[in-house]
Amino acid sequence: MLNLVIIAVLMWWFFKFMYPKPPKEFFPKEGDDTSIRQCHQCQHRLASYRGILLNQHTTQERFFCNQEHLAAYAKAHPDENLPTDVN
Repeated sequence: MLNLVIIAVLMWWFFKFMYPKPPKEFFPKEGDDTSIRQCHQCQHRLASYRGILLNQHTTQERFFCNQEHLAAYAKAHPDENLPTDVN
């Protein structure tokens, strides 16, 4: 029985320090758009506040996970006149 308690405590400690909670900056703030969108480059789905939304409320609306996906998509589709800088 004591072995089970020791193992449980060690596993709790291991998971607490190996998988900590993410920083509060990663969670949505008041007023953030939490609707789910799909990245036009990789098709990954995530909340709007976590990515880059261009041309909002138009037929050419584009959403990207990060700057690298935006740059890759803009390079592959030059006719859409999307920003290509990765900064």
